[in-house]
Amino acid sequence: MLAFFLLVVALLSSFIIVEFGWDSHVIVSTALVRMYSNCYTLENTENVFKNSPIKDVVSWTIIISGYVKHELCDEAMDMFARMHVEGMMPNHYTYNIIVNACANIPCIEAGKRIHACLAQTLYQNCLFIGNALLDMYAKCGNLEIARRLFIHMPKRDLVSWNAMITAFAQHDNDDEVFKHFHKMKLEGFEPDL
Repeated sequence: MLAFFLLVVALLSSFIIVEFGWDSHVIVSTALVRMYSNCYTLENTENVFKNSPIKDVVSWTIIISGYVKHELCDEAMDMFARMHVEGMMPNHYTYNIIVNACANIPCIEAGKRIHACLAQTLYQNCLFIGNALLDMYAKCGNLEIARRLFIHMPKRDLVSWNAMITAFAQHDNDDEVFKHFHKMKLEGFEPDL
């Protein structure tokens, strides 16, 4: 009953917003895309996004994230490409989401292209993007690139260590698992669950 009530309130709100023309404001338009992405089918989200008169990097990122959440990674990749074609530059959140999509597909070739794009941006040394790239290469089976990326990361956190240790464990490389676990502790990181 509560879900139905929330659905009615959301529909009425979006109707009022559109009726009074408030959807032409970028913040309101983006909020509508986010609401539909979180509450409704992707079809509704796509319609709101397509009809939004103003699209910014946040609305593009939300629609890409919606595809990834619904495990439609190929569609996320298509939307990312369309974003570039339409002249909208991704931010570090967009890159993080699209790298995760490459890991989920898994698609090493697309991941390498995204990594090459990142190398030309200020985001190339962003910790959480580095962790996402590390995870993507490991899931795509390229431990050598994952290892090189890990070694050259300007900063590492527990997520970085966990991603590298997990990669070795999933590829049955027990020696490297224990070696990296020991190095992690030497560098002052306490293991988590």
